[in-house]
Amino acid sequence: MFVSINKKTSQDRTLSKDDVSTKAFGWKVKDVQWEEGTIRTLFNCDWMAGISGNTRKREEDVIAIQSLFIDIDDPCDVGDNLLNHVHENLKAHNVSHAIATSINHQKLKETKAGKVLPACPRIKVLIPLSDVIDTESDHAKLVWSESVPSIMEFLSNIIKVRREKNGELIHPFDESCFQINRYSYRVNPSLPNFEWKFHDGEPLNINELAKEVDPTVTSAVTVGVTDGVTQCYRNDDDLLLSAATHFYSEPREHTEWCTVSYVIGSKFGIHQLRTMTSATEGQYLKFCKNKRGGRKADVGSVFMLAANYGWVRPKKQSVFDFDWSKASNW
Repeated sequence: MFVSINKKTSQDRTLSKDDVSTKAFGWKVKDVQWEEGTIRTLFNCDWMAGISGNTRKREEDVIAIQSLFIDIDDPCDVGDNLLNHVHENLKAHNVSHAIATSINHQKLKETKAGKVLPACPRIKVLIPLSDVIDTESDHAKLVWSESVPSIMEFLSNIIKVRREKNGELIHPFDESCFQINRYSYRVNPSLPNFEWKFHDGEPLNINELAKEVDPTVTSAVTVGVTDGVTQCYRNDDDLLLSAATHFYSEPREHTEWCTVSYVIGSKFGIHQLRTMTSATEGQYLKFCKNKRGGRKADVGSVFMLAANYGWVRPKKQSVFDFDWSKASNW
């Protein structure tokens, strides 16, 4: 099972959780064997389920996930028996897992906003997954974020735990722990109330929970309007350049050529535009200002014009499908 570990921060026991959170570099991928002693050592480190492609832990740096890191921080309907309850229910489904109490277990906890949360059981749960989940592309990241609500509900039904929020019972999880770059701050086994559970069963399969997402749409979309038809397009540089390259591959109608050139020039700059199409120096400079009769050129227009001349969007990749050869040099 691959995870990202920050060895440097893990060795400095004086660092607070906020201190570790600010460390942008040093998150190295490690193949961790599912063995109790090894996993217990992992919990004593600063680690994240997200697999970093370049030792950084920004969301855009996380290219895959092979495990789930779950926080339960709020009072739940099973009371003080939370750890044993979660352990027994995961074990009943033969789901491999490790559970440890956090440093704020059964303590008052103050949030960054100054709110004091009541003392209650607080646990961290690690669950290995049956497959590597791709999170490298914008589309794959959106598939993950759209799938999280179903994953939380699925897990909540397995462990049979709920918490109250705004008068209704919902899943018990800290939702932020499902962010692909969320890290786990080390536990403290020396605390008198520290508890630990481990089960060597089967990795969890969540593939069927992947949401189908239009491969041309992400959370950031640009709306293009042509002939009264509105369409949403993925705000993806590679996809946009693919459409523009196809459009420029043959001579086009001048007005359409100007529309595409305004978009490419303003978005990518004069150097990129020069590599794609021929124009006068004055035209290059004008296109890079992104003005066309006082109206901003639409990114969506590039896709629609390219499609009119036979451009086809790349076929959708299968969801939760990761090419592990990308990790060969790690």
